[in-house]
Formats: sequence, structure tokens, C-alpha cells
Amino acid sequence: MATRLRKLAVGGFALGTGACLTTWLLTGENNKKRWTPVVMAEVKQERRGKHTLPTRAEQIKSLETDSFDVLIIGGGASGAGCALDSVTRGLKTALVEWDDFASGTSSRSTKLIHGGVRYLQKAILGFDIEQYRMVKEALHERANMLQSAPHLSHPLPIMLPVYTYWEIPYFWFGIKMYDLVAGSKTLKNSYYLSKKDALELFPMLRGDKLRGAIVYYDGQMDDARMNLAVALTATRHGATVANHVKVLALHKVKEQDGSEKLCGARVKDELTGKDEKNMHLTPNRDSNSDLPISSLVHSEIELLCFLTLGKEWDVHCKCVINATGPFTDSIRKMDNSSIKEICCPSSGVHIVLPGYYSPDQMGLLDPNTSDGRVIFFLPWLRHTIAGTTDLPCEVSHNPKPTEDEIMFILEEVKNYLNPDVEVRRGDVLSAWSGIRPLVSDPNKENTQSLARNHIVHVSDSKLVTIAGGKWTTYRAMAEHTIDAAIKGRVELMKVEDIYLDFILLKDLMFSRVSSLKCFSLSCFKACNLEPVHAKSQTDGMMLEGAHGWTPTMYIRLVQDFGLETEVAKHLANSYGDRAFAVAKLAALTGKRWPIIGKKIHPEFPYIDAEIRYAVREYACTVVDVIARRLRLSFLNVQAAHEALPGIIEVMSEELNWSNDEKKVSR
Repeated sequence: MATRLRKLAVGGFALGTGACLTTWLLTGENNKKRWTPVVMAEVKQERRGKHTLPTRAEQIKSLETDSFDVLIIGGGASGAGCALDSVTRGLKTALVEWDDFASGTSSRSTKLIHGGVRYLQKAILGFDIEQYRMVKEALHERANMLQSAPHLSHPLPIMLPVYTYWEIPYFWFGIKMYDLVAGSKTLKNSYYLSKKDALELFPMLRGDKLRGAIVYYDGQMDDARMNLAVALTATRHGATVANHVKVLALHKVKEQDGSEKLCGARVKDELTGKDEKNMHLTPNRDSNSDLPISSLVHSEIELLCFLTLGKEWDVHCKCVINATGPFTDSIRKMDNSSIKEICCPSSGVHIVLPGYYSPDQMGLLDPNTSDGRVIFFLPWLRHTIAGTTDLPCEVSHNPKPTEDEIMFILEEVKNYLNPDVEVRRGDVLSAWSGIRPLVSDPNKENTQSLARNHIVHVSDSKLVTIAGGKWTTYRAMAEHTIDAAIKGRVELMKVEDIYLDFILLKDLMFSRVSSLKCFSLSCFKACNLEPVHAKSQTDGMMLEGAHGWTPTMYIRLVQDFGLETEVAKHLANSYGDRAFAVAKLAALTGKRWPIIGKKIHPEFPYIDAEIRYAVREYACTVVDVIARRLRLSFLNVQAAHEALPGIIEVMSEELNWSNDEKKVSR
């Protein structure tokens, strides 16, 4: 036994030493170049957009009357990131989103800002340099996100419990490599915990057979509000952005050489028409569930906009960017109906449990689930998120978690928690499903081992598509996309298929090809864009609300406005320095304390002023407010139902809804 342990220890030490040396060699020459932009970007960070937020009506008018350099389709993280990158380079930019900002995958994430511990493991064990580079880029972007929106993000310690002695050196060296790859961008150093210390920090953890734990740090965010902050920042810099505007068709013009080039799109405003808009909110409970709160309000409440004659018009532009996530192929087929699909959708389900399931400031990673995947167990907004699944699925605008997926997560959670903590189906307060737009061969069934890398593709007609990737790298993805739109590319193609992993090399976009036997070469010109700045300006740029935010800003809100402390903290951490503008809209409570800020639900810190401010943030429907401006429907579906009447009442005042609209909305 001693000999075996000695061999394991020696082997682990050798593996760790070799891995550390390899990492140093790979990163050493790039450290000065790689991390300089964040330091150099300090001046750009303080540059606040000069434009006030126009109303949605003004945004629509701009779309109708102006011509643009770039039209971006999709208002998720990738699309909003492209809008910010484009407009800050000096390009006249427009963005349209057929639902709401972050209405799809971008609001249904695990809420982590991470480099990808599991991807680094695959990179090392498989000697995969591309996986390694992806992790390194993500760790750089992790630091960038935490820096650019400190009010919406924060470092989070995550515990990795260890149940066999031999795994201690294995996981320890792996996590230390994660720190090493991050270099100067390491959030906090990882560390080892004894069994006793681990149980003190995470008392809900199962103690039998526990040998110790490794704790490392990643970031956590409010994903929907982060997405909105990116879109609003783009607007502050002069971009025209409009939600609830759907692209119906792409327009092309013939070039002198006979080829066709995109010149715009036909769009439709889903919320306006020649007649008054009528918005109906109808309950839609899951009859197959044993609980009335089995799924997210998106699944419980369907917002139906009955549009008699939705307003349509043409938007003219030099370049069209497709940033529609899971719907990537639908836009690509508008450009060319015969193209092969490149998006391989994967469903990720999360559930929300009460906050007592986890410590306030410590997450948990289960690296060995029953099906070989990983499960995160994380505190978030005083609740606990558990997930995720990773299964192939069909693309749907409103994916719903199945009962089997919910029960799978509960069973995995049960395996790691103390038997005294009864894991009950009735404790599931909310559940949601998001579709990851993985880029892969559509013939492959298993998506488990796919890297969440991104591709940038420019079609013959100059449709620029950004697909794949993950939340953490949204800014880098946007940079690569706008680079491609400006500079064009040369594409190498295998006869059998295309290796979709593009890198930027000097002034051309190349596709990296492995084991190439026979190929063809296709040259593409750029979209004739003339930016003021050839290079991206967004690295280190602060987002909406970040400029005047400090960790103690909430105290001023309490003192200056008479807000409840819990509410003031929530406003500061959701709106940053815009929290003061929100507080000015708050109604008097009629009490001695708090003086202002009527809560829309007694169990949550959301107040009436946020609904009014949400309309100024382009919220047009009740779901826009309850799911994405506030996060109530993601936290507790039943509470969301209970808060609906009050939300509808305030929205009706702001949007001048008729009595009939108010009645039908109830």
C-alpha cells in the first residue's frame, strides 16, 4: 500500500512539475504582449458614452431613416458585444433583436465567468493546444469582465470535494495549473482544505468518505443584466439598438462582377402596427408536473403579441452580422438556402433551490456525476443554482426543462449533500433550459466532449456569422467578428468538410486545417467598411453603471434617499451608478422607515421604481421586466405570479396601456 501511494505521489509530482514547466514555456513569451491591453485600456475604461439613452420610438425612427455601416442581428451577449465593438471603432451601427435582449441563451447560463477547468484538463491530457489557447483566452476575458462591470460580477470560491487520497494531488496540480495559466489575472490563489475545514465552510456537504477539498476561484455574474449593460453601453456610444424587431429577409444587390452582396434587411416591429398593440399574458401551467412551480415563468407565462399589421420596413447597411446563437442557421439560410448547418444545439437545464442548500459565499463543483459530466452547485442572489445537463436538442425559442432532467440534477445534488439535508422535489423554486449553440458536425450525437469554441464565417455575399463560444469570451468573439467584417479573409476548405476554427493572422482571416490532403482556396473581400479605429477599443472598457460604482455606494442610497439597506444593496449591485436614477423614481412608502421604495413582493428587494426604470431600459412586456430586468421569474416562479398584478399596474402607467390591455394582462 505504501509503495502504491509513493508511486502515486511521485507520479503526481512529476506530472505537476512537467505541466507547470510546459505552461510557463507556453505563456512566458506572451505574458507581456497578452496582458498589456488591459493595462493600456485604463484610459478607455473611464471613457463614458456621451449619448443619452433615446426612447425606443426614437430608435425605431433611426432604423427607418438612417443607413448603417453594420447591421447586427441578435441581441444576446455576442450581438450586443458586436454592437459595442463596432460603434466604438467609429462605425455607424444598428442592432435588432426579435425578442428581448438576453431573452435566449444569454439569460439562462450557469452565471459563471470562467476559463473552463474541465477544458484545461482535456487540453493537458489530450495535448490539445487549441483547447489550451481557448482556456487562456477565457481567463483573460474573465478578468476583463470582472473589471468592466464590477457591480454585476464578483469572484466566487468554488469547492471541489475529494473522496479518494490519490485524487488530492491530481486535482491540486490541475487547479494550480489553472491559476498558473491565468498568470497575473488570477483572482485569488487556490488552496487545499482538510476534511474538517471543508465541512466548516460547507456544512451541508456529505462528510463520510470525504478526504479533503480543493478551493479555486472563478467569477459570477447577473447574466441578463450584464447583457443589457453591454447593449446600453453601445447605445451610449451612438449605436441604434431595438428589441422586439424581427428580421424577415435579407436584401442583396448585384456587383459589377455579377456576384451578389448583402445590402440590408427587411424587418418588422413586433410591438407596433397600424392598429393599437394588444399584449396578452396567459398562464400556462405544466399539467404533467406535481408542482405548480415546476418551470420558469417563460414556461409558465406565454406572452402573446397579437399583431394585426406589424410595421415593416427596410434597413440599409454595408455589412450584416449574424449573431443569433442557436438560430444561426436560420439566418444563414436566408442568405443561402442550400448551405449545410453548422450549429449543433445542446440543452442545459438548471434548477433553483432555497438559499439554505449552500453557503452564501461558496460554490461546489461535482467533477464526477453518474454520466461523467460535471454539476455546479452555486449561491446566487440568496438562492442556490444547481446544474447543468448537456444533451443534444432541437432548436426552440422557448425550451422547457423536462421532469427527467430536473430529477437527474436533484439526484446528483443528493449524492453530495449531508443526509440530514433532505433534497425534495418541492424545493425546486424555478427551472429553466438554455440552448448552447455548439459548433460541430451536425451528424455527431454526443455533444459532451465539444469545446465551446467560436467560429467566424463570411459567406460569398458577405454575411458575417459569429457562432459558438461562451458567455465569458463574448468580447473577444465580438472583436474577432468585427475584424473579419473589416479585413475579410482567405478560407482554406477541405473537400470533405471545413475545420471551423478561425484565427486572425496579420490582416487576413485564415481557417486552421489539420491533416489536410486536398483543399480549395476561396478569397473574400471585406465589407468595404472604413472604421475610425482599425483595432478593437473594448478591452478594459467599463460598462453601463460601472464608472461611479464602489462597494460601499449603497450607503449613500440609504442616507440620501431613505431606502432599506437590503434594497439599497440590490440597487447598487444591479444598476451601479445608475442606482441613483432608479431611486429618484421610487414612490413614498408612507412609513417612518424606509421612506421610499415599495417592494413588489415582500420576500424580495425589488421595488416599484425598477419597473419604471426598466421601461427606460427598453422593457416592453411584462416578461421583459420580470425575467430579465428583474430576475424574479428565474428565482421563484410562484413569487413571480404573485407580483404580476403590481408590475402590470406600474407598466400600464409608463406605457399608457388601456384598461382592456390591463385586464387581459392579468
